[in-house]
Amino acid sequence: SMAANNQIIALDGLLATKPTSTIYLDLGQEYMAIGDQTSALTAFAHAAALAPNTPEPLVGLAMTGGMSGTAGLDQASLQLTTLASRFPTNQVVTFNQGWLALYRRDSATVRDAWRRTVALGPKTNLGATAAIFLTQIAKKPSK
Repeated sequence: SMAANNQIIALDGLLATKPTSTIYLDLGQEYMAIGDQTSALTAFAHAAALAPNTPEPLVGLAMTGGMSGTAGLDQASLQLTTLASRFPTNQVVTFNQGWLALYRRDSATVRDAWRRTVALGPKTNLGATAAIFLTQIAKKPSK
C-alpha cells in the first residue's frame, strides 16, 4: 500500500543486505509503475541473473521493452511467445500475453491468453483476475 517511490527506497534498502531475485523483481515492477524503463530493465536483468530458470524476471524484461511503443510491443509479444513455449504452464507468461495483446488491440489473442490463464489455475489471483476481465470483455460490444 506504499507509494511506488517509497517502495523503491524500501526495496533498495533490502537489496543492500539481501539481494534476491524476488526483491529485484519487485523493484523492477515498481520502476515500471513510475515509468522508469531503464531502471526497470536493470532490476529485471539482475533478477534474471539470480534466477535464470524462472520466467517472471524474463516476463518483466519483455514487458518493460513493450513500454517503448508499437515496435516494443511487437518485440515483447515475440518474447512472450518464446517464453510460453519454454514455460507452457506459467500463468504469469500467459496473463501478460493477454495484456500485450490488449495493448496491440488483438482481441482474439487477449481472449485466448486469458482463457489459458484461467485454465491453468482458476482460483489463483491471476486466474481469478483473468476470469473477471473475460467477463467484462464479453459484456463490451466489439467495434
